[in-house]
Amino acid sequence: MHVAGTGPLTGRTKHKSTNFLFKQGNTQGSVLNKRQFFLQLGKRIRELRKKQGHSQEDMISFGFSARHWQQIEAGRPITVSTLLRICTALKTSLELLVQGLDGDSHEN
Repeated sequence: MHVAGTGPLTGRTKHKSTNFLFKQGNTQGSVLNKRQFFLQLGKRIRELRKKQGHSQEDMISFGFSARHWQQIEAGRPITVSTLLRICTALKTSLELLVQGLDGDSHEN
């Protein structure tokens, strides 16, 4: 199954190990509410940053501007490339970062 569309995290193929683009249940699947997903992702990124003792300004040393980091934590949609950079900066896996974020983020 292929997701049509443009923008961050679109146009990706579903894999068994990740289900954050489609939720199983009916033959059509449920399309992820992107706005809610990115709000939840931003919150998780903020929590992880704080848990590791970093300030938003500290993220500059990882190649992010303070403004960009603020936008990420506020839930602004990001690219997969930016998501991978965040994983590197916060020393976490992509799977752990997005796991469970689709729980309440679906539209039918």
